[in-house]
Amino acid sequence: MKYYDFPLVSTLRSALGYGGDLRALLGPIELDLKALAPDLAVTFVVNHDIPQNPMPDLFVGRCRNTDRYGDPVNERLASAFVLGRRGGLPLVYSDRGVAGGDDVPTDAYRFAHARCDTAQMVRFRRVVGDADEAVILAAPDTIAFRRGRRAFVVIHKGGGAGRFALDAGQAPALDAGVYVDLLTGARVTVGAGAGLAVDLPARSAALYVREDLLGAAPGDPRAAGCEAPPD
Repeated sequence: MKYYDFPLVSTLRSALGYGGDLRALLGPIELDLKALAPDLAVTFVVNHDIPQNPMPDLFVGRCRNTDRYGDPVNERLASAFVLGRRGGLPLVYSDRGVAGGDDVPTDAYRFAHARCDTAQMVRFRRVVGDADEAVILAAPDTIAFRRGRRAFVVIHKGGGAGRFALDAGQAPALDAGVYVDLLTGARVTVGAGAGLAVDLPARSAALYVREDLLGAAPGDPRAAGCEAPPD
């Protein structure tokens, strides 16, 4: 039997909030990461109760200035973690908005499953499957972990641009090749025995997969007919 992983939501809220430390997300579940065991957890960032019961202590990050709901950028970073990590059964909340006839009081999550970023995060999870996970960078504002040998995730919560960089001696155990970020279409090349550097805008995430896993012509993932995420 699986359960909503409210402890993980609490950890995400603390780690992504002002003064929080992303390294709180990287500890072993049984020791440091306050979350349910993966085989028991339905992981989520937003569930059906949050739009109906807008209580700030349920949200990831700051409340939005325009309504009573969670900060959409922090929600996006939290989703990158939930869908990028191994384990759990992720739930992606989506509704029909105010006009949908379901007594939803906000359009904040209207057809959220169809947004480009959400669709590509789900795609990442499907591509990497149950590949092993290992931390390759741990800092208060930036974390990175690989999934198997042909995918990696970087999350940067800092208010300024950041760089995820490893020299040849530190380079993660990634296979050589061209890697594409499913969220932006950016590409980096990992060479045998070479380092790795990824530049990140403020408060952003990247989910890189070796290009050959995506088919012969992956193209730009932003041109898939999906909706742009909220600002």
